[in-house]
Amino acid sequence: MKSTPEDRLRLWSALSNLFLDTEPDDHTFGYIARVIREDGYTSEEAEHVLWQEVYPVLEANLRSVAGVWAGWPDEWLIMHISVSPSPAERRAIMGEPWIVREISSCWDRVRACLEADPAQ
Repeated sequence: MKSTPEDRLRLWSALSNLFLDTEPDDHTFGYIARVIREDGYTSEEAEHVLWQEVYPVLEANLRSVAGVWAGWPDEWLIMHISVSPSPAERRAIMGEPWIVREISSCWDRVRACLEADPAQ
């Protein structure tokens, strides 16, 4: 798995779409799946990045009344998200239960896109 912030940036940026103050749609899920495939991540690696790197930093946006809806600049993502240890070293997922459920549901839709057409 790619291990520097610059290597992870494209995946971080794609996954960050799940935390915007907008409703993700099929296009969003397909885009994230395409980035995962194109960048050579497995589903398990991408899920690790989602929960251990992106989620802890961006989940607060979903609790905000006036959250970010247009996305975060690359520089901001690099400054605030850090590469997590290997998937074997998982931290507990903290946060509002409804947010965990929402992101889990979104991840299920991304995974379905990955499984639907793994060659794409």
